[in-house]
Amino acid sequence: MRILAPAILAIPLALVACQPDTLLPDSLSALRITHDTVWSTGSTVSISGKLRVDGAKLTIEPGVHLKFAPGASLVVGEDGAGNIVIRGSTANPVVFEPQDALDSFTGIRIIQTEGQSSIANCEIRRAGNAQTAGLWISNLNFPIEGLDIIDSQGDGIRVDYADTKRPHPMQNCRVQAHNHHAIVGDASLLASLNRTMRFTLDEGYGVRIESGTISLPQRKLELYPLGSPYIITSNICLDARELVMHNGVEFRFEPQGGLEFACYDATKLTATGVTFTSTATSKAQGQWLGLLCNSRLSPSSTFDHCTIEAGGRRNPNAAGITIDGVKDITITNCNINRNKGYGILLLGKASIKNQGASGNSFAGNELGDIGQKRGKR
Repeated sequence: MRILAPAILAIPLALVACQPDTLLPDSLSALRITHDTVWSTGSTVSISGKLRVDGAKLTIEPGVHLKFAPGASLVVGEDGAGNIVIRGSTANPVVFEPQDALDSFTGIRIIQTEGQSSIANCEIRRAGNAQTAGLWISNLNFPIEGLDIIDSQGDGIRVDYADTKRPHPMQNCRVQAHNHHAIVGDASLLASLNRTMRFTLDEGYGVRIESGTISLPQRKLELYPLGSPYIITSNICLDARELVMHNGVEFRFEPQGGLEFACYDATKLTATGVTFTSTATSKAQGQWLGLLCNSRLSPSSTFDHCTIEAGGRRNPNAAGITIDGVKDITITNCNINRNKGYGILLLGKASIKNQGASGNSFAGNELGDIGQKRGKR
């Protein structure tokens, strides 16, 4: 392992393979890290190209500053799995930033890791662009804590996939961005979101879920209000032993967006004070698919004090919320408005517990408040 003592290291654009034990401050004309390397506290690393970590582990100790030229980046595991361990502290974080405070850089890309990576107490300043996130993770299989993404020039974090068999929460993380989302990616990333995350974003931006299914048959999945909405762009399936959506959570759906529950696994759902609506400023019938509760959903599932509006684009069986064969589901004190088709559509033997005394409010649903369709959907 090569340990680099405090120094100013210049890493220019031209990058070729070299051995870490040749890396001295006056010989960094090219760099591709292929042996375990430590950058020690007090170092400043100046990077003008694509710094690659392939088949090795790069450890960055508290207080290290990495300064990137425009277009420069750090890429882990592009050609052979690598690991990055960022060991900042609350008093002395690791900082990734542009060489000029008014510039930006491409960002950090983590492609293949061996499960030994971690990020703790790290600042990423003015990274990303319209095509790439400041931090882009292909497979989130490692912990992240104390990450602060400041003035992101693209989406803050992209997660192509997150390990749901052993979820790693992103804790005490903050994202600040203008005209970009905090986090984008596959539905599996929902298992890694944590109530301690906080976002500072423009209106209309939030956590953007683009595709996927999350399946946690042995686990509980909790979704928290994070100060910004969950934006759903396609039909997403959420399955978990227990699925809890906490008061204040807001889902906004694009035209092809929708939520299904219990697609493949038995799921108990509790949604309290949750808003399900479209991304459109002016609400109208059929602006998104709607909610679909499949037959594996537990009859003890509940929607209470929720708003379900502008849905019903799903075909067939258009409705704000469709219940497929689930008996005595609880839907109480909900506002169910301006949906194409019915506000609530019951399929087969589906029923609502205490339907006559539910306290629900309906308005502007195309075919009526509650419809019943016998037989298979």
